[in-house]
Amino acid sequence: MHTKKSKIFASAILFAMTYLASPSFADEGGKNYRSEPGPNGGRIVEGDNFKLEFFVTDDRKVQISFLNDHGEVVSPKDQIVSLVGGNRADPTRLQFEANGNVLLSKSALPDLKNMPAILNVKASSGAEPARERFNINMSTCSECSLHEYACICGHEEEAKHGHSHGPDADHQHK
Repeated sequence: MHTKKSKIFASAILFAMTYLASPSFADEGGKNYRSEPGPNGGRIVEGDNFKLEFFVTDDRKVQISFLNDHGEVVSPKDQIVSLVGGNRADPTRLQFEANGNVLLSKSALPDLKNMPAILNVKASSGAEPARERFNINMSTCSECSLHEYACICGHEEEAKHGHSHGPDADHQHK
């Protein structure tokens, strides 16, 4: 019995070491965070049939830029994107429309420093939607100087497992 527990413990340690040695961080859905931001300094989101940059503009609208394999912006085609977030009792729902070679939300995000969000992306009209859950934290990371929602330092993963931040707290790095 003691040997079985030791093997399980050793396997868990080996898994943790392999995971932490990885050059990228995986979120709850298994997606990988990049070591570089998107072309506008936003968060890179990848699905089975798409790659995009999620970016909050100065006027708090959300800009979605679809990217090719080289990280270059490509015009949206049949993709359908929506976002819901904020307070569960009174959620914010954003719809998007084409604006040049990007999709831009028709309305702005509420003036919150940190809000949970679910981004829904359908790569084409017949495709199953992919969902990305994350916090839109508008605090600035002291290490990479990006907004926390797009931080490339991996501190979001650290926050899940090490320290907690309130909804209006600035992100504190070690």
